[in-house]
Amino acid sequence: MSFDIEIREAKDLKVSLNDWHRRFLSEAHSKDETLNDLLNNATSTPHIIKEVLIKHLQNYIDDLDNSWSTLEASFDNASFVGHDFEQRLRLRILHIAHRKAVNTYIEYMTFKNRLNLSHDDITLILTTIYTSNDWSQQDINDASIYRVVLDCPNIDSEPAPFLSDEKEKVYISLHQSVEDLILNINIYVDEKNREIKSRVSNI
Repeated sequence: MSFDIEIREAKDLKVSLNDWHRRFLSEAHSKDETLNDLLNNATSTPHIIKEVLIKHLQNYIDDLDNSWSTLEASFDNASFVGHDFEQRLRLRILHIAHRKAVNTYIEYMTFKNRLNLSHDDITLILTTIYTSNDWSQQDINDASIYRVVLDCPNIDSEPAPFLSDEKEKVYISLHQSVEDLILNINIYVDEKNREIKSRVSNI
């Protein structure tokens, strides 16, 4: 394979990754609120505002899904990335969880009387979609928020749960986990790009 193709694959992957990331961030960070504020707004939104929000979220998730499809294609096309690339798989899991939460929230606002969701259900949905500025405190309070196990490389460089001093798993928000994965994938692609360019310069 020619070096220019490999370099283009790396560039396309970074462009696709950062496009998906920007779209995700635009909605996830659109509300700088506490969890209680998120819950109060979700359960007391006036009908006319609810209709606007439903349309907005439908457009958002369609755009995000289209961006994700482009990102998956870029992963597939990048010869230096395997189909079992751990961070790709983990990001896909978070994307699916986020998308499912958005769709369920749309259903909740559309058919509130027919969709029987508990307080804990709505809490889980909202913290899968939006960041809350008191997530860490809610984690301490053992609220029904969306949690992701914090991983760190073990002695074999494989991801393993990070344990606290009390030997308990440590959790982070979906949004923090996305940020960590985006950073690590960008670093990985940059390193591969440097390797390709180094091979070119050595010819």
